[in-house]
Amino acid sequence: MNIAIVGCGDVGYYVARLAWLNRRINLVACVDPDTARATAVARKSGCRTTFQNLDELLSDPTGLDAVYLGVPHDLHLSLVRQATGAGLAVLCEKPLAHTIDDARAIAAMSDNGARIGINYQYRYDHAIYSLTETVREGGLGDIRYIRCNVPWHRTADYFGNGGWHASRKRAGGGTLITQGSHLLDIALLCSGGVATSALGRSYTEVFTYTDVDDLFFGLIETSTGVKIEISSSMVAYPEQAATIEVYGSRGTAVYSGPEKSRVTGRGVKIRRRKHPVRFYHALGRSIEGFRRWVDGDGEYACPAPEALKVMTAVDMLYHSAGK
Repeated sequence: MNIAIVGCGDVGYYVARLAWLNRRINLVACVDPDTARATAVARKSGCRTTFQNLDELLSDPTGLDAVYLGVPHDLHLSLVRQATGAGLAVLCEKPLAHTIDDARAIAAMSDNGARIGINYQYRYDHAIYSLTETVREGGLGDIRYIRCNVPWHRTADYFGNGGWHASRKRAGGGTLITQGSHLLDIALLCSGGVATSALGRSYTEVFTYTDVDDLFFGLIETSTGVKIEISSSMVAYPEQAATIEVYGSRGTAVYSGPEKSRVTGRGVKIRRRKHPVRFYHALGRSIEGFRRWVDGDGEYACPAPEALKVMTAVDMLYHSAGK
């Protein structure tokens, strides 16, 4: 698969490096308005070609199969539309978009045949795979409720180095949409349903010069009757592992990660499994899973319509919180 990286920030850099390590992927270009940043990522990833924008890249897309979009959330719809219009597959960084309307528009493109994957990479985490397979097989019995906690820490640099993070208009929100949605995606997957109602409370505790949440609490009811509780933070100190607790009628599973991720059982034994897509790190497996999908070898774990489920839940929570 021939792929270009569009957006050479922190995540774009990691995607470029992991693509470079994958012998089945050819990184053909790095794209960023900051020429120096694009050049630096290209040099460290074995790539010789850089562009300043997607228009330049698409002026001659011959031989290009896909693009990865690691750009501000408000640019997702326009760039996805542009890339798929050129016949390319797209791996877009999560969340699906900054608004529910844009998210629905992207999902509709996918429903109409465009290959659009959303990088909810936790779906490729080995411990998460062990958890979700245990749930799917009924190992926990009937799922009754799920608790998610994201006690993470950010500094002022997080907003200063990427000013769009501080803008609700551009980012769509703060810790809930950017960090918490990772775990909420997995919780919804374990519930087997979609959000039907939500209660949310949003706070800006520390980064008061922004208009996004740095602390959020929410409760969701799903179509399967499962209740999901989530707390997501940018202001916990020190930063701690994110956790998902899945409570069933036969036992409980507790995930901790993403660093040194693991899942343990209470009242039930959780069999350790490895995700069938093999590669270094969950992000690397997400990229390889996307590559297989583009090359016609299996499905990607989170196509755009799947990501619409968590985006809908996030939108409901923010709406309940008055955002």
